[in-house]
Amino acid sequence: MKGYINETVLRQIRWDSAVLDGMTVIGHVFAEHDRYQIDLRQGKDIAKTFHLVVDKSAAKNQLDIDVELVAEGAVFTVPRSGMVSFRAAGVREGYTMSARSPGNKRGAFDSAQLTEGSVFLVTLLRAGAYSLTNERAGTHAQIVLSHPKRKRTPHRPPEPMTVRCTDKGFEPDKIELQPLQTIGFTFTEPSRLLLELVKPETTR
Repeated sequence: MKGYINETVLRQIRWDSAVLDGMTVIGHVFAEHDRYQIDLRQGKDIAKTFHLVVDKSAAKNQLDIDVELVAEGAVFTVPRSGMVSFRAAGVREGYTMSARSPGNKRGAFDSAQLTEGSVFLVTLLRAGAYSLTNERAGTHAQIVLSHPKRKRTPHRPPEPMTVRCTDKGFEPDKIELQPLQTIGFTFTEPSRLLLELVKPETTR
């Protein structure tokens, strides 16, 4: 049986931390006991709604939710301060998402503004130089992804690199990735990250 390759992912050159797509993960720690309604949107339209209950009796300390597989109205449970990771494997058009509860009119979480307690992970595939911008803070950096080297043994990607986003910039400010190495962003201030491949590296 032939494997499926998502050509949209292979051609992608821009990423937005507000958007779940086939190569990104958004995680968030829900710190308060409550019942949250989570809305998934494509454009301005709500594509799906499900629920998250934060309760100390929850069996799992961490949840990994593929929103493509979630049924409308589904309910998940996680303990307070448990990490919930959202992904959208295989999706062609990304989702934005938000979470709110009856007791919090401002909303508990919005992917358009990631802050402390949130993480954004992305795996870049095409070697080259990428621009990195924190739209909220007005800060910039560059990511360089090296080209795979020819080896007799299969390539094993290194452990994910963690980059801290602050109001002053990125830590570290020099970001060099190996092939298939995931980069994970954490936040101290409200942030929205934009990544773009600006100088592809061609094979020799």
